Amino acid sequence: MLGLGTDFFGKRRQVVRALCALPGALVAAGTNDGCVRLWDASSGQLAAERQVAQSYILSLARDPDTGHLAAGTSEGQVVILEHAGSELKVLEELQLCGEVYGLSFLSSGDLACACGDGSCCVFTRAIARAAPKALREDFASRAQALAAARAPAPALAAGAAPGYAGGFDFSFPVDFGAQKLTLSWNRHEEPKAVAERFLRENNLDPRHSGDVVAFVMQSMATQGAGAGGIGGAGKEFNFPVEVMDGRRLTISWNRGENPQEVALNFARQHGGISAAELPDIVSFIQQASGGPVQMQQAAPSPVIPPAMQQELLQQVMAMGFPEQSARQALESSAWDAQLAVAKLLG
Repeated sequence: MLGLGTDFFGKRRQVVRALCALPGALVAAGTNDGCVRLWDASSGQLAAERQVAQSYILSLARDPDTGHLAAGTSEGQVVILEHAGSELKVLEELQLCGEVYGLSFLSSGDLACACGDGSCCVFTRAIARAAPKALREDFASRAQALAAARAPAPALAAGAAPGYAGGFDFSFPVDFGAQKLTLSWNRHEEPKAVAERFLRENNLDPRHSGDVVAFVMQSMATQGAGAGGIGGAGKEFNFPVEVMDGRRLTISWNRGENPQEVALNFARQHGGISAAELPDIVSFIQQASGGPVQMQQAAPSPVIPPAMQQELLQQVMAMGFPEQSARQALESSAWDAQLAVAKLLG
């Protein structure tokens, strides 16, 4: 089993989310800074590195026939790399419809990708094995919409006045497949109206409306634009946050709410958030609300709801551990699944 590690060669410290053995003594590591690095395990020296994304590298795989390396990211890209001397060259980039948690080159040479939307996509260079054209076009359209919705939302340029871009208060460049487009709106404009105008003006499929609306709502929450009822269902506070597994979520609450209850509700809503993260989430809520952050000696751990305990228990048991051992390890690890598994393996 492969868990999170630390890229320690050369005294670099980056969280490693993917490893792949290469011929000889080389090992490829994918890290949180979007880099793929090749290390010589016998000497501990860096052989090559390349930043291929602005997000996490979640998976790596090597094609035994060509020697090419595939890297999957938390933003849904698959990047094909070639190792040449001291360089890693980008040969190709693919856009998928979810985080790329797993990659595998098949005996046919095709590339299988396990995605965060629950799908498994297989890419091939063989025309005879290609999916029907309509299916390929539909997939490409959905993937492009996801890429546009997840495009980074830059802040207004320093000193720029509202309406500086075509008369709109806010304007963001987005990559929609091969197209370079601009998504713009005015303060207090409804996200649905923004999406409809963007799709209509650029002759895009109306099915992408949901992704565009989600992007606009997230950007409005980030920029503080149109806060009334947008992005947080009327909540006073709406903040984009990145949790330990790499997901980028939005946490919302009203002034006066119990920070611990907000954190627990946030964990229940999104799932996959470990108990070890809850104290940091509570502290963030207290700071963002403008209240004092209470520093207590030996502060008690947050109470983990039974439903969340059962979910964590099932996760550990799914790895092949007996229920009693899994429960004991989780209880002794404050219901942190990663620490519990480490104890069981140790």
